[in-house]
Amino acid sequence: MKTAGIAPDEHSYHYLMEALTKAGEWREAWALLDDAKASGHLPDASLYNRLLYGVSREGPDVSWKVFESMQKDGVAPNEETYKLLLSRYLIAENFEMSVKVLFDMEKNDFHPSLDGAQAFLNFALDRGLVRLAHEIARNYEDGGLRTLQQEMWVKMLTVATDMYYADGLPEIWKKVVNDLNLTPDEGTCVEALRVAGRYGLADIAVDALRILRKQQVALQEYHFAPMVQAFVRADRLKDAFAVLCMLRAHNLPVTSATSQPIYQAVHSNPALMEASWGALEELHKEGTALDVSCVNVLIQVSVAHGDLQRALGALSILPELGLPATPETFDILMIGAAVAKNRALGETLLADMKTANIAPLAKTYERVISLALIGDDYENAFQYLEDMKAAGYTPSGQAYEAIIRRCIAGQDERYFMAVEEMQSHGYQKSRQLDDWMFKQREAKRRKQAAAAGPEIEYL
Repeated sequence: MKTAGIAPDEHSYHYLMEALTKAGEWREAWALLDDAKASGHLPDASLYNRLLYGVSREGPDVSWKVFESMQKDGVAPNEETYKLLLSRYLIAENFEMSVKVLFDMEKNDFHPSLDGAQAFLNFALDRGLVRLAHEIARNYEDGGLRTLQQEMWVKMLTVATDMYYADGLPEIWKKVVNDLNLTPDEGTCVEALRVAGRYGLADIAVDALRILRKQQVALQEYHFAPMVQAFVRADRLKDAFAVLCMLRAHNLPVTSATSQPIYQAVHSNPALMEASWGALEELHKEGTALDVSCVNVLIQVSVAHGDLQRALGALSILPELGLPATPETFDILMIGAAVAKNRALGETLLADMKTANIAPLAKTYERVISLALIGDDYENAFQYLEDMKAAGYTPSGQAYEAIIRRCIAGQDERYFMAVEEMQSHGYQKSRQLDDWMFKQREAKRRKQAAAAGPEIEYL
């Protein structure tokens, strides 16, 4: 054309650009772009877009050079420009540049295609960047004119629970469960329960358990424990106690770990004690079958605060609430007696257990033994030791060592039998006991030497 003296027009450059880029001749295409500019034809966005398409199989840095040239020439990028750039960086797995392109698009009021948006979201979610993915998804659907595929929101919910994304979980959960009317799988519900428990998202905890029931999942204690935690963190103590009662309705045991959030809350804020009792009274009046763990945890708090009077008062209230005392109830009280070194209280509690036909736990026996070793008369300690063995328990090494120490301190030769019995159960004397016995022996020798009396070996 030039040889014939015919100047190419804009259409000619576009047709040539299209032919060259389709043939993969991007260098020639770029030279054509430079020729157009030299001929006084300022390229428009569509011409640059054809060049971007032509370099799409090259390194992403080539695409960026085309974009920089476009900016240098003062050509405003359009939506197609950004889509080509975004696609190139996503294919290259260049996350940083993908984010830059996406935010530049939004700044210029452009939006990615559905495929582009979902490719980016998958890219982000696969890397655990759920907060960024959530923001992009929210902006994409802002106004309701564009909608992501349902599978994308389900994936976002899964990652949100895995990454403990508490800030956005309520909105994502609502989107999936309420707006899209989809049902998360069991694993997602369990993870949602854990997030709800940690961050006090009580409504999500309730809904997750509802879905698990709908799916006929065999509910276990670990399904309910996060609900207790969630209600406590949401300042809904009454509901937290109600969950403990639900465990009873499902014939599931309530462990100290399940009630621990209630204990921590009331222990750290004693003002909640009255509110807790009020919540239990309300539940009882409403006809809820209470579980004794509800009272046990409050007794535990009272014991921790050294308020044995209140703890014992709670024991007397149990019948009014239609609850029996349990071995755990008495063990908690026995802890209080042991800490206070109140031997008389320990013996009273043990007698009350016998009257109520409640078998002590192994650790309860050991607490009673430690209390019986207080004072000059410690004969009952041996009886409690025999009672413990008769109940089918094997005393711990610590229990035997406590008896050994008391016998040595009282120059009681029965310590030999205690050592022998301890070793028959496979226990060895601890380093602390050996050190203590050595110090006792040396102190006795020094005392005897000072008195110039005959040396008597008890150890």
